[in-house]
Amino acid sequence: MRGLGEAQREKLAAALGHGDFEDLLDFTRRTGVTREGLENLAAADAFRPWFDSRREALWALRGQDEREARGELARGMDVDEAAPRLAPLRPIEATTLDIDATGVSDVQPIAHFRAQLDRDNILAASRLRAMPNHLVCKIGGMVITRQRPGTAKGFVFLTLEDETGLVNVIVRPDVYERHRRVIRQSKALVIEGTIQREYGVVDIVMKRCWPLDTQGTTDNVRSRNFH
Repeated sequence: MRGLGEAQREKLAAALGHGDFEDLLDFTRRTGVTREGLENLAAADAFRPWFDSRREALWALRGQDEREARGELARGMDVDEAAPRLAPLRPIEATTLDIDATGVSDVQPIAHFRAQLDRDNILAASRLRAMPNHLVCKIGGMVITRQRPGTAKGFVFLTLEDETGLVNVIVRPDVYERHRRVIRQSKALVIEGTIQREYGVVDIVMKRCWPLDTQGTTDNVRSRNFH
């Protein structure tokens, strides 16, 4: 869980050892979790025992902050208000919150864009093995590794991930220099290249690339770069 350091995790574990929490206020007071940690827990749906949705939990945190800031006397003057009617999360929003809060999600982000990728003739990773050698095609996904080994004579190797699997991409030095900024800065890419099949391994030899707009779902995905 992002936003929870070791000290806070220890406090949380200690609080759990003293029994279940009655409600959100009891949780925040007994654990001492920071605002960032509380928001990440709410975003990850950790407060489901008390709230039907993540938005309700985040809304409750805001209200709780205001009441706590007013002090004991003002808190005693609270009046019951009707619960707000909050719009349900769209699936893509739930995926974004999962990744922002924890770094992982039950739904791979690219799955939300498969219909559009199919319309643009961008192949899923799982389809590459059925494609003929030397076919020029397009693939798209999150960039999870960027490697430039010192022994590779300037070649760069990328790994893209979509909801069906992984794709290895080979980038020649001259192609890398033309697309350096996009390759280094983009969280997700569309790559056009040629299928290279050798010894049962399928790679894409890149010709060109451009950013894949994932509407923020991959903004907090962490890749392994140039190791």
